[in-house]
Amino acid sequence: MPAPASPLIGPTLGDILRRLRRRIRVQVLLYGLASLVLLAGLVFWLSLAIDWTFEPPREVRIGVIVAALAAGVAVIYALILRRLFVPLSDANLALLLERKFPQFKDGLITAVQLAARRSTGMWHQQMLAETIGRARETLRAADLDAVLNAAPTVRRGVWATVLTGSVMVFAVAMPDQFRIWLERSLRLSEARWPRYTSLQVVGLGPDNSIKVARGGDVALVVQADAAKQVPRTVEIRYETEDGARGREPMDRVGRAIPGQDPFQEFGYTFAGVLTSRKFDVLGGDDRIEDLRIQVVDMPTLEGMTLECDFPDYTGRSTRTLAAAGAIQFPQGTRVTLDATASKPLEWAELTIASGRDSLNAERVTPDKQSPRKFQIALDALTSDTTLLIRLRDTDGIENREPLRVAMTVVPDGPPQINAQLAGIGTAVTPQAQLPMRGAINDDYGVADARFEYAVGDEAPREQVVFKHEADAAQPAAQRPLDAALDLRELGLAPGQKLAVGLRARDNFALADAPHDATGERYVLDIVTAEDLLQLLQTRELGMRRRFETLLDEATSLRDSLPALADAKDEAQAADDAQVGLALAIQRMVQLSRKDAQETLGVAGAFADMREELDNNRIDNSELKDRLQTRIADPLRRCGEEMFGELDRRLELIRTAAADDNARREAVDGAVKQADAILLEMQRALDQMLELESLNEAVALLREIIASQDQVTEATKQRRTEKARQLLEGE
Repeated sequence: MPAPASPLIGPTLGDILRRLRRRIRVQVLLYGLASLVLLAGLVFWLSLAIDWTFEPPREVRIGVIVAALAAGVAVIYALILRRLFVPLSDANLALLLERKFPQFKDGLITAVQLAARRSTGMWHQQMLAETIGRARETLRAADLDAVLNAAPTVRRGVWATVLTGSVMVFAVAMPDQFRIWLERSLRLSEARWPRYTSLQVVGLGPDNSIKVARGGDVALVVQADAAKQVPRTVEIRYETEDGARGREPMDRVGRAIPGQDPFQEFGYTFAGVLTSRKFDVLGGDDRIEDLRIQVVDMPTLEGMTLECDFPDYTGRSTRTLAAAGAIQFPQGTRVTLDATASKPLEWAELTIASGRDSLNAERVTPDKQSPRKFQIALDALTSDTTLLIRLRDTDGIENREPLRVAMTVVPDGPPQINAQLAGIGTAVTPQAQLPMRGAINDDYGVADARFEYAVGDEAPREQVVFKHEADAAQPAAQRPLDAALDLRELGLAPGQKLAVGLRARDNFALADAPHDATGERYVLDIVTAEDLLQLLQTRELGMRRRFETLLDEATSLRDSLPALADAKDEAQAADDAQVGLALAIQRMVQLSRKDAQETLGVAGAFADMREELDNNRIDNSELKDRLQTRIADPLRRCGEEMFGELDRRLELIRTAAADDNARREAVDGAVKQADAILLEMQRALDQMLELESLNEAVALLREIIASQDQVTEATKQRRTEKARQLLEGE
């Protein structure tokens, strides 16, 4: 509040002081207002320059408004309120005038101070009146305008006027730009400034970011409006998460033709991006800021299972398998893929490649409740199939290479027949039985087996061996076989030929008929019992000659054994006694094992002859006993036990090589064992020779009987011829 003038100094002096006080306050107010207008102009142009150059986000513009308001409040307070309401007393004004006008000679301040004391003394009144009179006269001659320096206020006012005028000129001359400034700076809208160059980044997300899988490439494309000024260069400035900065020029793609091409494209590739980064795009007078490349993990599968619904013919129940490696499925299996991704998915696409054909892709969308899980059901598998799985997550990232699941379809093959005729040669009697022994195998069960036979050129016929009932459990995958075909039921006669084999079917049900397999086929001659015995005799003779050769080899082996007792002494000259002995023993062991195997072969051949007699129903107990008990069984014991003992004793010779006495003792043991083997083999040979003598006697008897039959037949023919001659002579 203004300080009142003292009534003692008079109306004239008081009016002058009041006018001075008012001028001071008016000048303070004008200076403050000019400063405020000047600040507003500066804020306008500064915010215009910042906003046009950088187009900062809304938050920055709000900060500019807050800073401008804070500066305005500071100006109002510091240059107007704080100065305008400062008390200005008469003494203060008098002191101001005294300093400005020295001619007062302290009279004015003295008059004001004396008047403030309000004394009533005579001497004081006279002194006050005289002092006030002098001050009034001096004050009338003083120029109050010279007291205050108006130049700063005038200059501030001029600058304020200039800035205000420039703003008004800008608003009138460029109304669109002024309107955009109002929209952006005061209304905080996102309107863009018109520029000579207009750039836009292709493929930005809603938050001005591009997401890329870790380690992937980002192909950045910037389009410059060809209808406006196309910049010569477009530059990218970026900063990585770890603070590394850089700038790279973009490559101009082609040359846009104004009026034909809407855009001129610029391209740049961030290769192998491992960390997120921020970047700006600058070109011409346009600038796009606060763009980001966000590195995320690529979607992949954390788990995948295959629910397999196997076809009925396999007899398998539904199973769930882990999808790892190459998986094998029976033909006709229906598969449902259940997978869990590492990230929430937008979709999963499955392409089925079957053989060389690639079927249409099937795309599924995960459930919103479980965005990482998806399920795809496949048709029944009929051939090798590869699943190609592409994933796209909610970040828009797809896996670079499709995930592969290889499924190998194992076609159901026919049964495997591993069965042969047992105890039967190439010729059989009409009353024989044909034993078939072995096994029939199939992956998923043998349904039936049949004998297939044909007499001569007749059509083949079948006889069931076994058959799986339809309502029974799953048939066995391996079926042992021990069955026989009885020829007595076929009515065969000597001279005919019989073709016989085994057929088997599996449980396959995906085709019109199951798989049918045929085993080995045998062609047999139908002969009389006498003819069969003669054939057996021929075979026995061949086996005896083979056995005689084998006996000679065993004899040579035995004869070489005594030399082992002195082998060390003979080898000392070569300093290789133990090595020479070991090699000799090794050769003998090999010969012993060879002879043992061949002996077992001969034993088996004679046992087969005996079984062949049984299967052909030839009742000759003496011959059967000789073949089995006196020949086959001793030879089998010889090959399995006695030669094995000889091998053990030969090894004892090797062990005792360094001790002469022990070595000679071991050699004696081996010689005794070899003698025992030779004795057993000789007994078997004697039985073979006895059998041969018997066979020869039987053959001679057959020849006599045959001769008698021929004589009887010739006699009949002779009598018939004589009777005809007598009848013709009559």
